[in-house]
Amino acid sequence: MLVNREVYCCMTSEVEYMISRIPFNDDNNPFEESDYDQMMVPYCSECESSYGFEELTVAELKDDAFATGEGLNEETDELEDGFLCPVCEHWHKTIAEARKCCGEDATVYRCQNCDKVISEDEHENLDTKPEEIYEWWAVTNWFGEKLKEQGCVVIEAWGKSYWGRCTTGQSISLDGCIVNIAKSMQILDGMENEWSA
Repeated sequence: MLVNREVYCCMTSEVEYMISRIPFNDDNNPFEESDYDQMMVPYCSECESSYGFEELTVAELKDDAFATGEGLNEETDELEDGFLCPVCEHWHKTIAEARKCCGEDATVYRCQNCDKVISEDEHENLDTKPEEIYEWWAVTNWFGEKLKEQGCVVIEAWGKSYWGRCTTGQSISLDGCIVNIAKSMQILDGMENEWSA
């Protein structure tokens, strides 16, 4: 019901045409250069995926998310294996020390494809590339905001929202971003708000 209510119609041909007209500064085109920029997404330097990053605090990281490395143990003056702070990458003997280094409330980002953890500064400076969009759909403005929260490309123009869908060949309700929105609303089968979908 969520998709039936919030997704209007496929607009692939229309949106691709409007995007193609951006360089010509057409006054009748609702899209602008800044709308094209929204299609640029950061990608992971490790796996080159643009699938997205999950924002976490250091406290929320599982122990296996901490990178290991070799560092100088100042007590013994010998190189030892240890753990790196995910924020500043300083070496520590234990995970507990690495967690406390820059504070457990420090923000980090985890690649949703390869699980690499990066600092907030690294996330802000990631290289970008155009998202590979297969379909464009007109959606409600509310749903457009929910999709943006999931890292999806959404162009807003003239009071309308257009979602750049990065999958094709399956029901929209099966897309990961849609499932995540439904989970957050507690409307999947067997969840608390199932019947309000």
